[in-house]
Amino acid sequence: MPNICPYCEIEFKSKQQLQSHFRICSTVSNHQLPFMYNGITTRKLYEMVQILTIQQEKMKLKIRRLESRTTKNKKKISIMEYINENYKEKPCDLLNWQNKIQILNSELKEVITNGFASGVSKIFIRENMNYISTLKAFNEKSGTLYVFNNDKWMIMTDEMLKGLCLIMVPKLLMKFASLEKNIFADRSGTRESEKYSRARQKIYGEGKMDKNIKAIKKIIYQNLRIPITNITKEYI
Repeated sequence: MPNICPYCEIEFKSKQQLQSHFRICSTVSNHQLPFMYNGITTRKLYEMVQILTIQQEKMKLKIRRLESRTTKNKKKISIMEYINENYKEKPCDLLNWQNKIQILNSELKEVITNGFASGVSKIFIRENMNYISTLKAFNEKSGTLYVFNNDKWMIMTDEMLKGLCLIMVPKLLMKFASLEKNIFADRSGTRESEKYSRARQKIYGEGKMDKNIKAIKKIIYQNLRIPITNITKEYI
C-alpha cells in the first residue's frame, strides 16, 4: 500500500516519513487560515515550506562560509610594532628617564611605612601618568610593560625592570639621608637606632627584591594600562 497523505496527496517512501508529515499536514488542513481560500491549497503550502527550508539551508551554508573567510582574514598585530609605527610622540629614553627620576618626601615615607614595592610603584606611576611617557601598558596585552629604549619601543623584560628597581635603592638612600635627622631623632636629637635600621631595611627591599619587583610590575600594569587605540587618538 502506497504511503500517501490523505490531505495533500503527497506520496512518501516510508511509513515513518508519512507519519511525521501527517501530524503537521492534518493540523494545517483542519485549521485553515483565511488566505488559503485564495487559491492556496494545503499541497501548495507544503511545497512553499519545502522551498523555504531548502533556501534556509543554503543561507546557513553561505553564512558559515563567510564566517570562515572572516576568521582566516584576521591578522594578529604585534603591539610593539603597532606603537612603533603609530605613536608619533618621542618620550624620554629609559636611561635618561631613570637618571632624572626625583623622589617625593611622601614616596619615601610610603617605602618606609608600607614597603619597597608600594613606594617605588607610586614613583614609577607618577612619572608615567602623562601622555608622553617612557613606560606604557595596554589592555590588549595583560601583565606586559612596554618601554622606550634606544630610540624605539620594546617589551620591558624582568631583567630591565629589575635594573630600574635596583637603581632606585641609592636614590632612596640619598633622599633618606637628607631627611633622617628630621624623621629619626628623638627630643634630645639622638637618632633612634632601631627605627632607623627598620627604615633602611625597607629601602633595601627587606632582602626580597625579586618578590618586590614582581609586585611592582603588577601594580604598574594595573595603573598605567590603556586601550592601545588611545595612543593614536590624535592621528586617526
